[in-house]
Amino acid sequence: GRADRERVEAIKSEKEQARKQEAAEKIQAIQRGRADRERIKEKHAAAVKIQAPIRGKVERLRREKERQQDSSGEQAEGENSNDSNTEKPGPTTETEAQPEAEPEPKPTTEPEPEPKSENAPDPKPEPEPEP
Repeated sequence: GRADRERVEAIKSEKEQARKQEAAEKIQAIQRGRADRERIKEKHAAAVKIQAPIRGKVERLRREKERQQDSSGEQAEGENSNDSNTEKPGPTTETEAQPEAEPEPKPTTEPEPEPKSENAPDPKPEPEPEP
């Protein structure tokens, strides 16, 4: 009678302790995972912070190079646009990327469509710089 009840209670308390231990381990694993994700987010944010000025500088240098090519090439009227060198999605936030004069229709990715007409289907995001 009484010994059986005590044995059942002991088994119940052992099972309960094991359940609590398991739950505590699961919680710790979840917290470790959250901490890892936070650490990864912080590293990513730091990397983006470092890369942002570099990316801006690269974009600025690319625009200056395009302007020089435009002014030395067929667009000597001072019209700064991005239609002959690259195929960008649209004008940038700077005002010189929006020409005041009526823009010429954009050709394909080829800077000189006439001589390279046989290569027209070649979708190049960055054409080679021409001297």
